[in-house]
Amino acid sequence: MAPNIGYYAELMLKFASKDYAKENFDIFRLSVYYTAGITPNIHFLAGVIGQIQLRTNGTRFDIYYGPMVSVKYSIKPKERETFDSVDGGAD
Repeated sequence: MAPNIGYYAELMLKFASKDYAKENFDIFRLSVYYTAGITPNIHFLAGVIGQIQLRTNGTRFDIYYGPMVSVKYSIKPKERETFDSVDGGAD
């Protein structure tokens, strides 16, 4: 149930023919979020997401951004793994 601040970054490239797209860059997406457990079974995530996408003409970008919210319910609560609780099988 420990709170956590995280981020996720993604870069997409395209390798199309040069008559379709002259540039290989397609999309860059980044999200920053806060997540925590309310109870052992219920977790939530709240944050923001942003995306920059190059149009096929190679000269203009589209920019998207907005909030993201998620609530997850687990029937069987998952125990958080730590270095002490993970069995590496090296006995």
